[in-house]
Amino acid sequence: MAYEKGSPFILFNDADDISHPKRLETVRKEFIQNPQAAVVYSTFQVIDENSNPVDEKCLTPSILEILEGHKENPVCGSNAWIQIGIEKGYTNLTSSTAVRTDVAFKYPFPAERVSEDQHAWLRYSAGGGDYIYSPHIPSKYRIPQGTPTVSRARIMHYYEQKAAVDTDGFLEALRIAQENGKFKGDKDSLLVKFYVKLAETLGRENQNKLAAEQIAKAASISLEKTKEVLELKNLISMEWAKL
Repeated sequence: MAYEKGSPFILFNDADDISHPKRLETVRKEFIQNPQAAVVYSTFQVIDENSNPVDEKCLTPSILEILEGHKENPVCGSNAWIQIGIEKGYTNLTSSTAVRTDVAFKYPFPAERVSEDQHAWLRYSAGGGDYIYSPHIPSKYRIPQGTPTVSRARIMHYYEQKAAVDTDGFLEALRIAQENGKFKGDKDSLLVKFYVKLAETLGRENQNKLAAEQIAKAASISLEKTKEVLELKNLISMEWAKL
């Protein structure tokens, strides 16, 4: 509908999250000032069911990983899909993300109901256009305390599906970038780093078996490169990293 009506960009927002009052104004300025931008995103503050701030010590490792990624060297620029895939992991929360409508139309969300946003974000970047980080318009992301998030509570084998969808999204992004002539680097090294990063994310959630499976995938591409990346990230001592 947005594409058909000629709307220039879309701001996603989940029903229980709250946008910053200046989100629309700021995002509009960013797209005007940065004609090459495909995505504008911000950080977020976690709130509970009563809209009270949630202390960081109460957050899950995967949420902390996202926020940590915003504090230092946030994802920006072209080929953001590479930085997301091999360094940061999940980066831009849906309720903090805006995208150019033509990009969203060309790369729709997949049918999967786990990590479908991450799949789209990776393709948005690989398809062309820059990522812009706008830190001054944090969204409020609602996570009821004492209960798992809705998606994790309702979906069996959540982490298995997440690993599969994230992998498919990264491989699709790689394919798109190669077709567009925007990636001509070492594919094997890139994939090794991706699988190690995915293992790291899963390991933080105590999904050790799944994490070990990702390390095995990396090692099947190059055992030497996998060991090198694990050592560089100080992960070699982790139980799931044993080769």
